[in-house]
Amino acid sequence: MNQLDQDSSIVSWIYEPFWISYLKNEEKHRHIPDFIIEYSDGHKEIHEVGVKKLKEDKFAEKVAAIKSYCAENNYLFKVIEF
Repeated sequence: MNQLDQDSSIVSWIYEPFWISYLKNEEKHRHIPDFIIEYSDGHKEIHEVGVKKLKEDKFAEKVAAIKSYCAENNYLFKVIEF
């Protein structure tokens, strides 16, 4: 989080800002994104941190829900791996 505070291009950031709902096997599920980051140029991003597992097929519905939310709300989506 220090990196976020030290980046002069970042206007604000919020940790675990809200729930994104999605269906998996016809059951309702929820996911909390790790961060929403707003940049000085006006664009916003949702970041998931250290989640290599999101690339696995079993998380396809979750990733699709995040990407859909991003598209509907004009956010970029990034997975930050370390």
